[in-house]
Amino acid sequence: MKHTLRTFFAFLLALCLCLSFAACGGSGSGSESGSDTTPSGHTHTFAAEWSHDEEKHWHAATCGHVSERGSEAAHTYQNGKCTTCNYEHTEHSFGAYSKTATEHSRTCSVCGKTVSAAHTYENGKCKICDYAHQNHAYGADNICEVCGAKKALYTMSEDGTKIYFGEYPQSEAKESDLKATLNMEAGANPTSENAGKWTDYGYYISGSVESYMWFIDVEYQGDRYRGIYFTKYRPWNTTEQSAAEKSYQDENGYNLDTVYWFKYEPIEWHILEQSNNSVLLLSNIILDSRQYCNPNKATAGDPNNYLYSEIREWLNATFYETAFDRSARSIIETTTIDNSASTTASESNEYVCENTNDKIFLLSYKEVKSAYGFIESDDSAREMKSTDYAKSQGIYVSTDSGYVGNSMWWLRSPGTFSNETASYVSGDGYVMTGNNVSNTRGGIVPALWIKL
Repeated sequence: MKHTLRTFFAFLLALCLCLSFAACGGSGSGSESGSDTTPSGHTHTFAAEWSHDEEKHWHAATCGHVSERGSEAAHTYQNGKCTTCNYEHTEHSFGAYSKTATEHSRTCSVCGKTVSAAHTYENGKCKICDYAHQNHAYGADNICEVCGAKKALYTMSEDGTKIYFGEYPQSEAKESDLKATLNMEAGANPTSENAGKWTDYGYYISGSVESYMWFIDVEYQGDRYRGIYFTKYRPWNTTEQSAAEKSYQDENGYNLDTVYWFKYEPIEWHILEQSNNSVLLLSNIILDSRQYCNPNKATAGDPNNYLYSEIREWLNATFYETAFDRSARSIIETTTIDNSASTTASESNEYVCENTNDKIFLLSYKEVKSAYGFIESDDSAREMKSTDYAKSQGIYVSTDSGYVGNSMWWLRSPGTFSNETASYVSGDGYVMTGNNVSNTRGGIVPALWIKL
Protein backbone atom coordinates (compact mmCIF):
# COMPACT_ATOMS: atom_id res chain seq x y z
CA MET A 1 0.00 0.00 0.00
CA LYS A 2 2.81 2.44 0.81
CA HIS A 3 4.52 1.60 -2.44
CA THR A 4 1.34 2.27 -4.37
CA LEU A 5 0.85 5.76 -2.78
CA ARG A 6 4.47 6.72 -3.44
CA THR A 7 4.07 5.75 -7.07
CA PHE A 8 0.81 7.74 -7.34
CA PHE A 9 2.36 10.97 -5.97
CA ALA A 10 5.35 10.66 -8.32
CA PHE A 11 2.91 10.35 -11.21
CA LEU A 12 1.04 13.53 -10.14
CA LEU A 13 4.29 15.53 -9.89
CA ALA A 14 5.37 14.46 -13.38
CA LEU A 15 1.95 15.35 -14.77
CA CYS A 16 2.08 18.87 -13.29
CA LEU A 17 5.50 19.55 -14.76
CA CYS A 18 4.32 18.36 -18.15
CA LEU A 19 1.24 20.59 -18.09
CA SER A 20 3.31 23.62 -17.02
CA PHE A 21 5.72 23.09 -19.92
CA ALA A 22 2.86 22.77 -22.40
CA ALA A 23 1.27 26.07 -21.18
CA CYS A 24 4.43 27.97 -22.09
CA GLY A 25 4.35 26.79 -25.66
CA GLY A 26 7.23 24.38 -25.43
CA SER A 27 10.80 25.24 -26.30
CA GLY A 28 12.01 26.99 -29.51
CA SER A 29 8.58 27.46 -31.15
CA GLY A 30 6.83 30.56 -32.64
CA SER A 31 8.35 33.93 -33.95
CA GLU A 32 10.40 34.76 -30.89
CA SER A 33 13.56 36.98 -31.14
CA GLY A 34 15.24 35.62 -28.07
CA SER A 35 14.90 33.48 -24.96
CA ASP A 36 15.74 33.47 -21.32
CA THR A 37 15.94 30.26 -19.24
CA THR A 38 14.54 30.49 -15.70
CA PRO A 39 15.85 28.49 -12.71
CA SER A 40 12.86 26.15 -13.06
CA GLY A 41 14.02 25.30 -16.55
CA HIS A 42 11.42 27.41 -18.43
CA THR A 43 12.83 29.52 -21.30
CA HIS A 44 11.10 32.93 -21.92
CA THR A 45 10.74 33.99 -25.50
CA PHE A 46 10.51 37.60 -26.84
CA ALA A 47 9.22 39.40 -29.93
CA ALA A 48 11.64 40.71 -32.56
CA GLU A 49 10.10 44.21 -32.68
CA TRP A 50 10.63 46.81 -30.01
CA SER A 51 8.02 47.97 -27.56
CA HIS A 52 8.44 51.39 -25.87
CA ASP A 53 7.05 54.09 -23.66
CA GLU A 54 8.32 57.67 -23.19
CA GLU A 55 11.31 56.59 -21.15
CA LYS A 56 12.39 53.07 -22.24
CA HIS A 57 12.28 50.41 -24.94
CA TRP A 58 12.18 46.57 -24.67
CA HIS A 59 11.25 43.31 -26.39
CA ALA A 60 7.88 42.02 -25.12
CA ALA A 61 7.59 38.39 -23.92
CA THR A 62 5.79 35.97 -26.25
CA CYS A 63 5.67 33.08 -23.78
CA GLY A 64 2.73 34.40 -21.84
CA HIS A 65 4.77 35.99 -19.04
CA VAL A 66 3.75 39.57 -19.81
CA SER A 67 5.76 41.02 -16.94
CA GLU A 68 8.96 39.84 -18.57
CA ARG A 69 10.88 42.30 -20.86
CA GLY A 70 13.90 41.56 -22.96
CA SER A 71 16.83 44.01 -23.46
CA GLU A 72 15.04 46.77 -21.55
CA ALA A 73 16.92 50.10 -21.51
CA ALA A 74 16.40 53.85 -21.45
CA HIS A 75 16.19 55.67 -24.78
CA THR A 76 19.40 57.08 -26.21
CA TYR A 77 18.52 60.10 -28.35
CA GLN A 78 20.07 61.76 -31.34
CA ASN A 79 18.22 64.82 -32.67
CA GLY A 80 14.88 63.61 -31.33
CA LYS A 81 14.98 59.88 -32.12
CA CYS A 82 16.19 56.91 -30.10
CA THR A 83 19.23 55.43 -31.81
CA THR A 84 18.14 51.90 -30.75
CA CYS A 85 14.39 51.66 -31.33
CA ASN A 86 13.66 54.77 -33.46
CA TYR A 87 11.12 56.03 -30.92
CA GLU A 88 10.51 59.74 -31.65
CA HIS A 89 10.24 62.01 -28.62
CA THR A 90 7.17 64.27 -28.73
CA GLU A 91 6.83 65.96 -25.32
CA HIS A 92 9.73 68.33 -25.93
CA SER A 93 11.26 70.61 -23.34
CA PHE A 94 12.71 73.42 -25.47
CA GLY A 95 15.18 75.94 -24.11
CA ALA A 96 15.77 79.56 -25.14
CA TYR A 97 16.12 80.53 -28.80
CA SER A 98 19.50 80.61 -30.46
CA LYS A 99 19.60 83.33 -33.12
CA THR A 100 21.60 84.02 -36.26
CA ALA A 101 21.21 86.73 -38.86
CA THR A 102 18.77 84.57 -40.85
CA GLU A 103 17.01 82.15 -38.47
CA HIS A 104 16.22 81.11 -34.92
CA SER A 105 16.37 77.62 -33.37
CA ARG A 106 15.58 75.79 -30.13
CA THR A 107 16.87 72.46 -28.81
CA CYS A 108 14.99 70.00 -26.58
CA SER A 109 16.89 69.41 -23.35
CA VAL A 110 15.62 65.79 -23.21
CA CYS A 111 16.17 64.42 -26.71
CA GLY A 112 18.47 67.00 -28.34
CA LYS A 113 16.11 67.68 -31.22
CA THR A 114 16.70 71.11 -32.80
CA VAL A 115 13.89 72.96 -34.56
CA SER A 116 14.86 75.88 -36.82
CA ALA A 117 12.91 78.46 -38.80
CA ALA A 118 13.60 81.64 -40.72
CA HIS A 119 12.85 84.93 -38.94
CA THR A 120 9.40 86.37 -39.47
CA TYR A 121 9.76 90.14 -39.20
CA GLU A 122 7.42 92.87 -38.11
CA ASN A 123 8.83 96.40 -38.05
CA GLY A 124 12.41 95.26 -37.63
CA LYS A 125 12.00 92.44 -35.10
CA CYS A 126 11.25 88.75 -35.48
CA LYS A 127 7.76 88.04 -34.16
CA ILE A 128 8.89 84.66 -32.81
CA CYS A 129 12.25 85.27 -31.12
CA ASP A 130 12.54 89.11 -30.96
CA TYR A 131 15.76 89.12 -33.00
CA ALA A 132 16.47 92.67 -34.15
CA HIS A 133 17.48 92.78 -37.80
CA GLN A 134 20.91 94.26 -38.57
CA ASN A 135 22.51 95.75 -41.69
CA HIS A 136 19.28 97.10 -43.07
CA ALA A 137 18.67 97.43 -46.81
CA TYR A 138 16.65 100.62 -46.93
CA GLY A 139 14.65 101.51 -50.00
CA ALA A 140 13.76 104.94 -51.29
CA ASP A 141 10.93 105.08 -48.74
CA ASN A 142 13.40 104.56 -45.83
CA ILE A 143 11.85 101.12 -45.11
CA CYS A 144 14.13 98.08 -44.84
CA GLU A 145 13.34 95.69 -47.68
CA VAL A 146 14.16 92.70 -45.43
CA CYS A 147 12.48 93.40 -42.10
CA GLY A 148 10.17 96.35 -42.71
CA ALA A 149 11.85 98.58 -40.15
CA LYS A 150 11.66 102.30 -40.72
CA LYS A 151 15.03 104.00 -40.72
CA ALA A 152 15.73 106.03 -37.58
CA LEU A 153 17.27 109.25 -38.80
CA TYR A 154 18.54 110.16 -35.35
CA THR A 155 18.64 108.90 -31.77
CA MET A 156 18.41 110.92 -28.58
CA SER A 157 20.34 110.45 -25.35
CA GLU A 158 18.45 109.27 -22.28
CA ASP A 159 18.71 112.67 -20.61
CA GLY A 160 17.36 114.40 -23.72
CA THR A 161 20.28 116.82 -24.08
CA LYS A 162 22.07 115.18 -27.01
CA ILE A 163 21.16 113.84 -30.42
CA TYR A 164 23.17 111.40 -32.55
CA PHE A 165 22.68 112.30 -36.18
CA GLY A 166 24.76 111.68 -39.29
CA GLU A 167 28.21 110.08 -39.44
CA TYR A 168 31.72 111.36 -39.99
CA PRO A 169 35.21 109.78 -39.75
CA GLN A 170 36.37 110.21 -36.17
CA SER A 171 38.36 107.52 -34.31
CA GLU A 172 41.51 106.03 -35.80
CA ALA A 173 41.30 102.31 -36.61
CA LYS A 174 44.51 100.74 -35.29
CA GLU A 175 43.87 96.98 -35.37
CA SER A 176 46.50 95.49 -37.69
CA ASP A 177 44.33 92.85 -39.43
CA LEU A 178 41.59 95.40 -40.10
CA LYS A 179 44.07 97.87 -41.55
CA ALA A 180 45.57 95.19 -43.77
CA THR A 181 42.13 94.33 -45.14
CA LEU A 182 41.26 97.98 -45.74
CA ASN A 183 44.60 98.57 -47.46
CA MET A 184 43.87 95.70 -49.85
CA GLU A 185 40.46 97.18 -50.64
CA ALA A 186 41.99 100.61 -51.28
CA GLY A 187 44.54 99.30 -53.73
CA ALA A 188 47.78 101.03 -54.67
CA ASN A 189 48.69 104.23 -52.87
CA PRO A 190 48.02 107.38 -54.88
CA THR A 191 50.64 109.59 -56.49
CA SER A 192 50.50 113.08 -57.95
CA GLU A 193 50.51 111.46 -61.41
CA ASN A 194 47.98 108.68 -60.69
CA ALA A 195 45.49 108.88 -57.81
CA GLY A 196 43.93 105.51 -58.68
CA LYS A 197 40.80 104.92 -56.58
CA TRP A 198 41.73 107.74 -54.19
CA THR A 199 40.36 111.30 -54.16
CA ASP A 200 42.61 114.36 -54.01
CA TYR A 201 41.78 116.71 -51.11
CA GLY A 202 42.85 119.65 -53.26
CA TYR A 203 44.76 121.22 -50.37
CA TYR A 204 46.91 124.30 -50.70
CA ILE A 205 50.64 124.70 -50.27
CA SER A 206 52.16 128.17 -50.61
CA GLY A 207 48.94 129.59 -52.01
CA SER A 208 48.45 126.99 -54.74
CA VAL A 209 46.55 123.70 -54.86
CA GLU A 210 48.88 120.68 -54.99
CA SER A 211 48.33 116.93 -55.19
CA TYR A 212 49.96 115.65 -52.03
CA MET A 213 47.12 114.43 -49.77
CA TRP A 214 44.31 112.00 -50.68
CA PHE A 215 41.41 110.11 -49.12
CA ILE A 216 39.32 107.03 -49.89
CA ASP A 217 36.15 105.62 -48.28
CA VAL A 218 35.81 101.84 -47.88
CA GLU A 219 32.94 99.78 -46.46
CA TYR A 220 33.78 96.61 -44.54
CA GLN A 221 31.47 94.34 -42.54
CA GLY A 222 28.75 96.98 -42.36
CA ASP A 223 31.05 99.81 -41.23
CA ARG A 224 32.56 102.63 -43.24
CA TYR A 225 36.17 103.80 -42.98
CA ARG A 226 38.10 106.70 -44.45
CA GLY A 227 41.73 106.20 -45.40
CA ILE A 228 44.14 109.10 -45.75
CA TYR A 229 47.60 109.25 -47.31
CA PHE A 230 49.98 112.18 -47.80
CA THR A 231 53.44 112.60 -49.28
CA LYS A 232 54.01 116.13 -47.94
CA TYR A 233 53.01 117.75 -44.68
CA ARG A 234 50.01 120.03 -44.76
CA PRO A 235 51.25 123.46 -43.60
CA TRP A 236 49.41 125.12 -40.72
CA ASN A 237 49.01 128.15 -42.99
CA THR A 238 48.22 127.60 -46.68
CA THR A 239 50.57 130.42 -47.70
CA GLU A 240 53.49 128.47 -46.22
CA GLN A 241 55.67 125.76 -47.76
CA SER A 242 55.03 122.20 -46.60
CA ALA A 243 57.53 121.07 -43.98
CA ALA A 244 57.39 119.30 -40.63
CA GLU A 245 58.25 122.48 -38.74
CA LYS A 246 55.33 124.25 -40.46
CA SER A 247 52.76 121.50 -39.80
CA TYR A 248 50.98 119.97 -36.82
CA GLN A 249 50.39 116.63 -38.51
CA ASP A 250 53.68 115.17 -37.35
CA GLU A 251 53.19 116.55 -33.84
CA ASN A 252 49.83 114.78 -33.77
CA GLY A 253 51.54 111.47 -34.62
CA TYR A 254 50.92 111.23 -38.38
CA ASN A 255 53.81 110.64 -40.76
CA LEU A 256 54.48 110.86 -44.48
CA ASP A 257 53.90 107.96 -46.88
CA THR A 258 51.69 106.05 -44.45
CA VAL A 259 48.03 105.07 -44.82
CA TYR A 260 45.83 105.82 -41.80
CA TRP A 261 42.22 104.70 -41.34
CA PHE A 262 39.37 106.39 -39.47
CA LYS A 263 35.97 104.91 -38.69
CA TYR A 264 32.77 106.72 -39.59
CA GLU A 265 30.88 107.17 -36.32
CA PRO A 266 27.60 108.86 -35.32
CA ILE A 267 28.04 112.58 -34.70
CA GLU A 268 27.08 113.65 -31.20
CA TRP A 269 25.23 116.97 -31.13
CA HIS A 270 24.34 119.21 -28.20
CA ILE A 271 20.82 120.65 -28.32
CA LEU A 272 21.18 124.44 -28.11
CA GLU A 273 17.57 125.43 -28.66
CA GLN A 274 14.19 123.94 -29.49
CA SER A 275 11.42 125.70 -31.39
CA ASN A 276 8.19 123.76 -31.95
CA ASN A 277 9.32 120.51 -33.65
CA SER A 278 12.75 121.79 -34.67
CA VAL A 279 16.02 121.80 -32.73
CA LEU A 280 19.28 123.70 -33.14
CA LEU A 281 22.29 121.39 -32.83
CA LEU A 282 26.00 122.04 -32.28
CA SER A 283 28.62 119.32 -32.63
CA ASN A 284 30.09 118.25 -29.28
CA ILE A 285 33.54 117.77 -30.80
CA ILE A 286 35.76 119.32 -33.48
CA LEU A 287 35.18 117.17 -36.56
CA ASP A 288 37.69 118.52 -39.06
CA SER A 289 40.45 121.07 -39.61
CA ARG A 290 40.26 123.63 -42.40
CA GLN A 291 41.16 127.13 -43.41
CA TYR A 292 38.46 129.79 -43.41
CA CYS A 293 39.48 130.96 -46.87
CA ASN A 294 42.68 131.13 -48.89
CA PRO A 295 43.55 134.80 -49.55
CA ASN A 296 44.73 133.90 -53.07
CA LYS A 297 41.40 132.39 -54.03
CA ALA A 298 39.32 134.77 -56.12
CA THR A 299 36.21 135.85 -54.25
CA ALA A 300 33.53 138.45 -54.74
CA GLY A 301 34.55 140.07 -51.48
CA ASP A 302 37.16 140.11 -48.79
CA PRO A 303 38.79 136.80 -47.73
CA ASN A 304 36.85 136.96 -44.45
CA ASN A 305 33.53 137.53 -46.23
CA TYR A 306 31.47 134.61 -44.94
CA LEU A 307 29.10 134.61 -47.91
CA TYR A 308 31.91 133.74 -50.35
CA SER A 309 34.22 131.90 -47.95
CA GLU A 310 35.61 128.44 -48.64
CA ILE A 311 34.54 127.29 -45.21
CA ARG A 312 30.85 128.03 -45.92
CA GLU A 313 31.06 126.37 -49.30
CA TRP A 314 32.69 123.27 -47.79
CA LEU A 315 30.10 123.03 -44.98
CA ASN A 316 27.12 123.14 -47.34
CA ALA A 317 28.56 120.87 -50.01
CA THR A 318 31.34 118.47 -48.99
CA PHE A 319 30.49 118.08 -45.30
CA TYR A 320 26.72 118.09 -45.91
CA GLU A 321 26.97 115.28 -48.47
CA THR A 322 29.60 113.28 -46.58
CA ALA A 323 28.03 113.30 -43.11
CA PHE A 324 24.38 112.84 -44.09
CA ASP A 325 22.72 110.44 -46.49
CA ARG A 326 19.71 111.41 -48.56
CA SER A 327 17.26 110.46 -45.82
CA ALA A 328 19.08 112.46 -43.14
CA ARG A 329 19.38 115.46 -45.43
CA SER A 330 15.61 115.50 -45.78
CA ILE A 331 15.16 116.73 -42.18
CA ILE A 332 17.92 119.37 -42.21
CA GLU A 333 16.29 122.76 -42.48
CA THR A 334 17.47 125.72 -44.48
CA THR A 335 18.18 128.53 -42.02
CA THR A 336 18.50 132.26 -42.59
CA ILE A 337 21.80 133.17 -40.96
CA ASP A 338 22.24 136.62 -39.43
CA ASN A 339 25.62 137.98 -40.59
CA SER A 340 25.07 141.57 -39.47
CA ALA A 341 27.64 143.57 -37.51
CA SER A 342 25.60 143.02 -34.36
CA THR A 343 26.66 139.35 -34.40
CA THR A 344 30.38 140.25 -34.49
CA ALA A 345 32.74 141.81 -31.98
CA SER A 346 32.03 145.34 -33.25
CA GLU A 347 28.84 147.14 -34.31
CA SER A 348 30.97 148.99 -36.88
CA ASN A 349 32.58 145.91 -38.41
CA GLU A 350 33.20 146.80 -42.05
CA TYR A 351 33.81 143.23 -43.22
CA VAL A 352 30.34 141.82 -42.62
CA CYS A 353 28.28 140.32 -45.43
CA GLU A 354 24.61 139.94 -46.19
CA ASN A 355 22.56 137.23 -44.54
CA THR A 356 22.87 133.73 -45.96
CA ASN A 357 20.51 130.78 -46.30
CA ASP A 358 22.37 127.68 -45.16
CA LYS A 359 21.86 124.04 -44.25
CA ILE A 360 25.08 123.91 -42.21
CA PHE A 361 26.71 126.93 -40.59
CA LEU A 362 29.12 128.14 -37.91
CA LEU A 363 28.10 130.04 -34.80
CA SER A 364 28.83 133.76 -34.59
CA TYR A 365 31.03 135.70 -32.19
CA LYS A 366 28.04 136.99 -30.19
CA GLU A 367 26.29 133.60 -30.07
CA VAL A 368 29.18 131.83 -28.35
CA LYS A 369 29.58 134.79 -26.04
CA SER A 370 26.09 135.00 -24.60
CA ALA A 371 23.47 132.90 -26.41
CA TYR A 372 22.21 129.32 -26.25
CA GLY A 373 23.37 128.90 -22.66
CA PHE A 374 26.90 130.25 -23.26
CA ILE A 375 28.03 132.72 -20.60
CA GLU A 376 30.76 135.25 -21.30
CA SER A 377 32.51 134.55 -18.01
CA ASP A 378 32.41 130.73 -18.42
CA ASP A 379 35.19 129.95 -20.87
CA SER A 380 35.23 126.23 -20.02
CA ALA A 381 31.82 125.76 -21.69
CA ARG A 382 33.44 126.68 -25.01
CA GLU A 383 36.46 124.38 -24.71
CA MET A 384 36.56 121.70 -27.40
CA LYS A 385 38.59 118.60 -28.17
CA SER A 386 39.25 117.12 -31.60
CA THR A 387 38.64 113.79 -33.26
CA ASP A 388 41.58 111.69 -34.43
CA TYR A 389 40.56 112.53 -37.98
CA ALA A 390 40.82 116.29 -37.34
CA LYS A 391 44.28 115.69 -35.87
CA SER A 392 45.34 113.86 -39.01
CA GLN A 393 44.34 116.93 -41.00
CA GLY A 394 46.73 119.11 -39.01
CA ILE A 395 44.67 120.80 -36.30
CA TYR A 396 46.62 122.34 -33.44
CA VAL A 397 46.23 120.44 -30.15
CA SER A 398 47.11 122.32 -26.98
CA THR A 399 49.74 121.03 -24.60
CA ASP A 400 49.27 123.91 -22.15
CA SER A 401 48.63 122.96 -18.54
CA GLY A 402 44.91 122.90 -17.85
CA TYR A 403 44.00 122.80 -21.55
CA VAL A 404 45.82 119.68 -22.74
CA GLY A 405 44.06 118.14 -25.74
CA ASN A 406 41.93 121.21 -26.51
CA SER A 407 41.85 122.86 -29.94
CA MET A 408 40.68 126.13 -31.45
CA TRP A 409 37.56 126.32 -33.62
CA TRP A 410 36.28 128.77 -36.20
CA LEU A 411 33.31 131.14 -35.94
CA ARG A 412 31.61 132.64 -38.97
CA SER A 413 32.11 136.26 -37.87
CA PRO A 414 34.85 138.28 -39.61
CA GLY A 415 37.63 139.87 -37.60
CA THR A 416 37.52 143.60 -36.90
CA PHE A 417 40.98 144.87 -37.82
CA SER A 418 41.82 143.09 -41.10
CA ASN A 419 40.04 141.55 -44.06
CA GLU A 420 42.20 138.44 -43.60
CA THR A 421 41.11 137.58 -40.07
CA ALA A 422 38.09 135.79 -38.68
CA SER A 423 36.79 135.12 -35.18
CA TYR A 424 37.45 131.86 -33.36
CA VAL A 425 37.38 130.17 -29.96
CA SER A 426 40.80 129.37 -28.56
CA GLY A 427 41.79 126.14 -26.86
CA ASP A 428 41.22 127.71 -23.45
CA GLY A 429 37.69 128.79 -24.38
CA TYR A 430 38.32 132.51 -25.05
CA VAL A 431 36.40 134.12 -27.91
CA MET A 432 38.91 135.84 -30.20
CA THR A 433 38.69 137.98 -33.37
CA GLY A 434 42.09 137.75 -35.01
CA ASN A 435 42.92 134.36 -36.55
CA ASN A 436 44.31 134.51 -40.08
CA VAL A 437 41.83 133.04 -42.59
CA SER A 438 44.55 130.95 -44.23
CA ASN A 439 45.25 128.94 -41.07
CA THR A 440 44.45 125.25 -41.46
CA ARG A 441 44.91 124.57 -37.76
CA GLY A 442 41.39 125.88 -36.99
CA GLY A 443 38.71 123.33 -36.23
CA ILE A 444 35.21 122.85 -37.60
CA VAL A 445 32.28 122.72 -35.15
CA PRO A 446 29.18 122.73 -37.37
CA ALA A 447 25.68 123.80 -36.35
CA LEU A 448 22.32 123.03 -37.99
CA TRP A 449 18.57 122.95 -37.46
CA ILE A 450 16.70 119.68 -37.95
CA LYS A 451 13.01 118.84 -37.84
CA LEU A 452 12.16 116.11 -35.35
